[in-house]
Parts: sequence; structure tokens; C-alpha cells
Amino acid sequence: MPSGDSPIEVAHERDKSALDAVLSADVDRPKATRRLHIKSIDADIEVREVSDREMETVQQRAESKKMSSIDTNAEIVGMAMVDPDLSSPEVMDKFAEKYDGFITPAEVVKATMKPFEILRVGEEIMDLSGAGDDAVTQAKN
Repeated sequence: MPSGDSPIEVAHERDKSALDAVLSADVDRPKATRRLHIKSIDADIEVREVSDREMETVQQRAESKKMSSIDTNAEIVGMAMVDPDLSSPEVMDKFAEKYDGFITPAEVVKATMKPFEILRVGEEIMDLSGAGDDAVTQAKN
């Protein structure tokens, strides 16, 4: 069998290609963003992808506090919101009055968006972060 036709060599060539891709990956690339229209507030927002560390933090908090899926997604949305900046002084001041002082971006999300909007935006963020249906596909032979 000629060396170029060996299945072992073909697999090795693929491994080398995958290794090259990993070694040349841009780990400092800007985070992907997406603009979404939120019907309940009749405005566009911008969200970004979240990192694995950010997801781990939210998951640990959700497990320890036995948070609902709405609350967990509100945490993710609050963390990933680029525009508007939910931790800006203007936003914090407005909502702090209503919530007796301290408020988090997740609480702002829950105060301004409907529950299923929160879930849908959370899905969009997961898609941006690599959890979409097309993020991983079967390799072609």
C-alpha cells in the first residue's frame, strides 16, 4: 500500500492540522457580540460571548443558591450585556432606589425584561459562546 493511502498516515495528517490550528489560535481575539431587539423595552441591546471561567462562576453560584433557570440566565445576561452597561452609575442609581441600595446587573435584567426574553437572550449568548447547534460538526472524510 503506498504510504499516502494509509489510514494511519491520513489520521496523523489530520492531527497535525488540528495541532497547527490550536497553536495558531488567536486566544486574545475580541469577544463575539450580537445586537438583539428586546420587545418589552422596545430597544436594541448588545451582548457578548462569555468565557468558560465566567460560565463556571455562574454555574457554581446557580448550584449553591439553587437558582431557577430564569435567575441563572439573568446572571449570564447581566454579565454579557455590553450595551447598555448595566453597571453604569446611571443604571445603578435608578434601580438602587427601588431595591433599597445594592443591585446587580442580573437584578436589572429581571426588572426590565420578561422571563422568556431573559431565557432567549441567554440562548443567544450561549450560541455566541460556542454552544450553538453548528458549533461542532462531524468531520468530513
